[in-house]
Amino acid sequence: MLKKISLGVLLLFAGWASAKFVAPYINYSLHRDRPPSELVIKQIQELSELATVRMLSEVVIPVRVENKILGQIVGVTSYLYIVRGQVLAGVDLSQIGTNNVAVFGDKIEIQLPVPRILDAKVDVSRSEVAEYHKDWLAPDISPASAQQVQQRGLAAVVKQACENDVLALANRQATFTVSRLVGLTNQKIAVKTTKPENCNYQPTSSNSDRNRTQLQFINIKPHL
Repeated sequence: MLKKISLGVLLLFAGWASAKFVAPYINYSLHRDRPPSELVIKQIQELSELATVRMLSEVVIPVRVENKILGQIVGVTSYLYIVRGQVLAGVDLSQIGTNNVAVFGDKIEIQLPVPRILDAKVDVSRSEVAEYHKDWLAPDISPASAQQVQQRGLAAVVKQACENDVLALANRQATFTVSRLVGLTNQKIAVKTTKPENCNYQPTSSNSDRNRTQLQFINIKPHL
Protein backbone atom coordinates (compact mmCIF):
# COMPACT_ATOMS: atom_id res chain seq x y z
CA MET A 1 0.00 0.00 0.00
CA LEU A 2 2.83 2.36 0.89
CA LYS A 3 4.55 1.58 -2.42
CA LYS A 4 1.39 2.49 -4.36
CA ILE A 5 1.07 5.79 -2.51
CA SER A 6 4.75 6.57 -3.11
CA LEU A 7 4.36 5.73 -6.82
CA GLY A 8 1.30 8.00 -7.04
CA VAL A 9 3.13 10.88 -5.39
CA LEU A 10 6.08 10.38 -7.73
CA LEU A 11 3.84 10.46 -10.81
CA LEU A 12 2.07 13.58 -9.53
CA PHE A 13 5.40 15.32 -8.98
CA ALA A 14 6.57 14.30 -12.45
CA GLY A 15 3.41 15.78 -13.99
CA TRP A 16 3.86 19.05 -12.08
CA ALA A 17 7.50 19.27 -13.12
CA SER A 18 6.56 18.73 -16.77
CA ALA A 19 3.96 21.50 -16.66
CA LYS A 20 6.35 23.83 -14.83
CA PHE A 21 9.54 23.33 -16.81
CA VAL A 22 8.91 21.31 -19.99
CA ALA A 23 5.74 23.05 -21.29
CA PRO A 24 7.26 26.55 -21.40
CA TYR A 25 10.22 25.12 -23.28
CA ILE A 26 7.92 23.46 -25.81
CA ASN A 27 5.95 26.69 -26.24
CA TYR A 28 9.19 28.65 -26.75
CA SER A 29 10.41 26.03 -29.22
CA LEU A 30 7.24 26.41 -31.28
CA HIS A 31 7.73 30.20 -31.57
CA ARG A 32 11.51 30.61 -31.32
CA ASP A 33 11.78 30.89 -35.11
CA ARG A 34 9.19 33.68 -35.10
CA PRO A 35 10.40 37.12 -33.92
CA PRO A 36 8.32 38.68 -31.12
CA SER A 37 7.65 41.69 -33.37
CA GLU A 38 5.77 39.46 -35.83
CA LEU A 39 3.55 38.17 -33.05
CA VAL A 40 2.76 41.75 -32.02
CA ILE A 41 2.06 42.79 -35.61
CA LYS A 42 -0.30 39.87 -36.09
CA GLN A 43 -2.08 40.74 -32.87
CA ILE A 44 -2.61 44.35 -33.97
CA GLN A 45 -3.65 43.49 -37.52
CA GLU A 46 -6.21 41.02 -36.26
CA LEU A 47 -8.25 44.02 -35.12
CA SER A 48 -9.29 44.25 -38.79
CA GLU A 49 -10.62 47.74 -38.15
CA LEU A 50 -9.49 51.35 -38.13
CA ALA A 51 -8.86 53.43 -35.06
CA THR A 52 -11.12 56.32 -36.00
CA VAL A 53 -12.72 59.47 -34.64
CA ARG A 54 -15.79 61.24 -36.00
CA MET A 55 -16.08 65.02 -35.78
CA LEU A 56 -19.31 66.89 -36.43
CA SER A 57 -19.14 70.40 -37.90
CA GLU A 58 -21.45 73.32 -38.50
CA VAL A 59 -20.31 76.10 -40.80
CA VAL A 60 -22.16 79.19 -42.09
CA ILE A 61 -21.42 80.13 -45.70
CA PRO A 62 -22.61 83.48 -47.11
CA VAL A 63 -23.85 83.18 -50.69
CA ARG A 64 -24.44 86.02 -53.15
CA VAL A 65 -25.53 85.53 -56.75
CA GLU A 66 -25.81 88.55 -59.05
CA ASN A 67 -27.74 89.10 -62.26
CA LYS A 68 -26.04 91.50 -64.65
CA ILE A 69 -27.27 93.17 -67.81
CA LEU A 70 -24.67 94.99 -69.92
CA GLY A 71 -22.28 94.79 -67.01
CA GLN A 72 -24.71 96.37 -64.56
CA ILE A 73 -26.12 94.54 -61.51
CA VAL A 74 -29.90 94.48 -61.81
CA GLY A 75 -30.71 91.93 -59.11
CA VAL A 76 -29.12 90.00 -56.28
CA THR A 77 -30.01 86.73 -54.57
CA SER A 78 -28.33 86.26 -51.21
CA TYR A 79 -28.63 83.86 -48.30
CA LEU A 80 -26.67 82.09 -45.58
CA TYR A 81 -26.16 78.38 -46.09
CA ILE A 82 -25.82 76.62 -42.72
CA VAL A 83 -23.79 73.52 -43.50
CA ARG A 84 -23.84 70.55 -41.14
CA GLY A 85 -21.48 67.72 -41.89
CA GLN A 86 -18.98 65.30 -40.47
CA VAL A 87 -15.39 64.21 -40.94
CA LEU A 88 -14.05 60.73 -40.25
CA ALA A 89 -10.31 60.52 -39.49
CA GLY A 90 -8.20 57.61 -38.38
CA VAL A 91 -5.08 55.45 -38.50
CA ASP A 92 -5.10 52.32 -40.63
CA LEU A 93 -3.69 49.68 -38.26
CA SER A 94 -3.45 47.15 -41.09
CA GLN A 95 -0.51 49.18 -42.44
CA ILE A 96 1.62 48.31 -39.40
CA GLY A 97 4.53 46.11 -40.47
CA THR A 98 7.92 44.96 -39.26
CA ASN A 99 9.33 48.46 -39.72
CA ASN A 100 6.76 49.80 -37.24
CA VAL A 101 7.51 47.43 -34.33
CA ALA A 102 10.70 46.98 -32.32
CA VAL A 103 11.17 44.72 -29.30
CA PHE A 104 13.83 45.50 -26.66
CA GLY A 105 13.69 42.82 -23.99
CA ASP A 106 10.42 43.30 -22.16
CA LYS A 107 9.65 46.58 -23.97
CA ILE A 108 7.74 46.97 -27.24
CA GLU A 109 7.93 50.16 -29.31
CA ILE A 110 5.22 50.68 -31.92
CA GLN A 111 5.34 53.47 -34.52
CA LEU A 112 1.86 54.27 -35.80
CA PRO A 113 1.22 55.11 -39.48
CA VAL A 114 0.24 58.65 -40.45
CA PRO A 115 -3.37 59.57 -39.59
CA ARG A 116 -5.55 60.81 -42.42
CA ILE A 117 -9.05 61.97 -43.20
CA LEU A 118 -10.92 58.90 -44.41
CA ASP A 119 -14.23 60.46 -45.31
CA ALA A 120 -16.04 63.79 -45.24
CA LYS A 121 -19.60 64.60 -46.15
CA VAL A 122 -22.33 67.19 -45.85
CA ASP A 123 -25.62 66.13 -44.30
CA VAL A 124 -27.96 67.68 -46.86
CA SER A 125 -31.08 66.82 -44.87
CA ARG A 126 -29.81 68.75 -41.83
CA SER A 127 -28.28 71.71 -43.67
CA GLU A 128 -30.50 74.76 -44.17
CA VAL A 129 -30.83 78.24 -45.60
CA ALA A 130 -31.27 81.39 -43.51
CA GLU A 131 -31.71 85.11 -44.27
CA TYR A 132 -32.81 84.45 -47.82
CA HIS A 133 -33.26 87.57 -49.99
CA LYS A 134 -34.11 87.79 -53.69
CA ASP A 135 -34.60 90.95 -55.74
CA TRP A 136 -37.24 91.11 -58.46
CA LEU A 137 -34.74 90.65 -61.29
CA ALA A 138 -32.43 88.44 -59.29
CA PRO A 139 -31.49 84.99 -60.61
CA ASP A 140 -32.97 81.78 -59.29
CA ILE A 141 -30.77 79.19 -57.60
CA SER A 142 -29.66 76.91 -60.40
CA PRO A 143 -28.45 73.32 -59.86
CA ALA A 144 -24.95 74.41 -60.90
CA SER A 145 -24.98 77.22 -58.34
CA ALA A 146 -26.26 74.87 -55.64
CA GLN A 147 -23.50 72.41 -56.47
CA GLN A 148 -20.84 75.09 -56.07
CA VAL A 149 -22.30 76.04 -52.69
CA GLN A 150 -22.29 72.39 -51.64
CA GLN A 151 -18.64 72.01 -52.62
CA ARG A 152 -17.78 75.12 -50.63
CA GLY A 153 -19.65 73.62 -47.70
CA LEU A 154 -17.72 70.36 -47.87
CA ALA A 155 -14.40 72.22 -48.01
CA ALA A 156 -15.46 74.36 -45.03
CA VAL A 157 -16.40 71.27 -42.99
CA VAL A 158 -12.99 69.70 -43.65
CA LYS A 159 -11.18 72.96 -42.86
CA GLN A 160 -12.99 73.33 -39.54
CA ALA A 161 -12.16 69.73 -38.57
CA CYS A 162 -8.49 70.32 -39.41
CA GLU A 163 -8.45 73.51 -37.34
CA ASN A 164 -9.91 71.49 -34.45
CA ASP A 165 -7.01 68.98 -34.70
CA VAL A 166 -9.04 66.03 -35.93
CA LEU A 167 -5.83 64.20 -36.96
CA ALA A 168 -4.33 64.67 -33.49
CA LEU A 169 -7.48 63.14 -32.03
CA ALA A 170 -7.13 60.23 -34.46
CA ASN A 171 -3.55 59.68 -33.25
CA ARG A 172 -4.76 59.72 -29.66
CA GLN A 173 -7.51 57.19 -30.38
CA ALA A 174 -5.12 54.87 -32.21
CA THR A 175 -2.62 55.08 -29.34
CA PHE A 176 -5.32 54.10 -26.87
CA THR A 177 -6.54 51.23 -29.06
CA VAL A 178 -3.08 49.73 -29.63
CA SER A 179 -1.95 50.21 -26.03
CA ARG A 180 -5.07 48.53 -24.75
CA LEU A 181 -4.66 45.58 -27.10
CA VAL A 182 -0.97 44.91 -26.66
CA GLY A 183 -1.17 45.87 -22.99
CA LEU A 184 -2.82 42.53 -22.32
CA THR A 185 0.70 41.05 -22.41
CA ASN A 186 3.28 41.38 -19.66
CA GLN A 187 5.51 43.64 -21.75
CA LYS A 188 5.87 47.40 -21.51
CA ILE A 189 4.31 49.29 -24.39
CA ALA A 190 5.54 52.52 -25.98
CA VAL A 191 3.34 53.81 -28.80
CA LYS A 192 4.76 56.59 -30.96
CA THR A 193 2.57 58.66 -33.24
CA THR A 194 3.45 60.11 -36.64
CA LYS A 195 2.65 63.77 -37.19
CA PRO A 196 1.01 64.39 -40.58
CA GLU A 197 2.58 66.95 -42.88
CA ASN A 198 -0.80 68.38 -43.85
CA CYS A 199 -4.51 67.98 -43.24
CA ASN A 200 -6.60 67.54 -46.34
CA TYR A 201 -9.18 65.25 -47.87
CA GLN A 202 -8.81 63.37 -51.13
CA PRO A 203 -12.19 61.80 -51.93
CA THR A 204 -12.23 58.43 -53.63
CA SER A 205 -14.19 57.86 -56.82
CA SER A 206 -17.03 56.25 -54.86
CA ASN A 207 -17.23 59.24 -52.52
CA SER A 208 -17.23 61.63 -55.46
CA ASP A 209 -20.08 59.73 -57.08
CA ARG A 210 -22.01 59.83 -53.79
CA ASN A 211 -21.52 63.58 -53.47
CA ARG A 212 -22.59 64.20 -57.06
CA THR A 213 -25.74 62.19 -56.45
CA GLN A 214 -26.55 64.28 -53.40
CA LEU A 215 -25.85 67.53 -55.18
CA GLN A 216 -28.38 66.78 -57.90
CA PHE A 217 -31.16 66.78 -55.32
CA ILE A 218 -30.32 69.87 -53.29
CA ASN A 219 -33.45 71.94 -52.90
CA ILE A 220 -32.65 75.32 -51.44
CA LYS A 221 -35.72 77.06 -50.09
CA PRO A 222 -36.07 80.13 -47.90
CA HIS A 223 -37.08 79.62 -44.29
CA LEU A 224 -39.89 82.05 -43.61
